[in-house]
Amino acid sequence: MELYKFRWNVARAKYLDDLQANGLIRWASMQIWNKQGKSQLGWLFEYSDPEAYKKCQPIFKQMEADFGDIEMQLTAYRGVVLEEHISKS
Repeated sequence: MELYKFRWNVARAKYLDDLQANGLIRWASMQIWNKQGKSQLGWLFEYSDPEAYKKCQPIFKQMEADFGDIEMQLTAYRGVVLEEHISKS
């Protein structure tokens, strides 16, 4: 997992400007613990519109190639925010 986090940081630095130029407006990384007690990493990406999502996909394909020999299981979920609360404190 540490190697993956390291490679993500390198790829993020290399591609973030291109992603933002194509409509990525927010991203978040998280560590997830599942029922089996295993942890995994997850990312949430927010785009300005559906077209921005499409424009960013080729960039993510380039990023995947940078990860080389790391085994990854990619699962994509698409949705829209129904409700959001951001605390001011």
